[in-house]
Amino acid sequence: MNSVLSLISLFAVSQGDDQWLTFFKEAHNLQVHEQYREAVIVYSSALEAAEMLGPDELPVAIVANNLGYSREQLGDIRVATRLYTKALSIFERKLPVGDPRLLEEVMNLSSAYLASDEISRADALLRRFLTIGDSLKAEQRATLIEELGTVALRRGNFREAKQMYEESLAVFVMGGIYTLSEEEKPQRL
Repeated sequence: MNSVLSLISLFAVSQGDDQWLTFFKEAHNLQVHEQYREAVIVYSSALEAAEMLGPDELPVAIVANNLGYSREQLGDIRVATRLYTKALSIFERKLPVGDPRLLEEVMNLSSAYLASDEISRADALLRRFLTIGDSLKAEQRATLIEELGTVALRRGNFREAKQMYEESLAVFVMGGIYTLSEEEKPQRL
């Protein structure tokens, strides 16, 4: 989240209009303290102010993402999905393909799809981003594959889910992102 706040600060300075940023920081503080209802109110004000900078600007995506998260925490998955979709659409146009914020938004939207039993939409979204291939780092690709494992699990395809989880775990272990404990290491007979 610190990288998001840094990006926000840079954008606000370059645009000269930081009203949305003031609202955003207040809402973010509420969100961190799990005061989601209050955060939704303040994020809504931040979104209105951000949209005055232009409907396709990064602040709109950043606020929409956070507002979506608060909505998701309150159980309003349909609104969260709309907000995540809006944020992803802007991020896709404004950020390079391998940017971690783009992957984060894909995961947020996939999570919302799964929460609302839109398993096919989650699957299509994840596979679309997997096709960008070389632009993804190994751990980003592994994250998408892991989430596809969750999709397979939700569909009852346990063999495919296991295969995807193992594939993603191998990348995380080989990349030093995750270290297996002694109990998790395969035992040789």
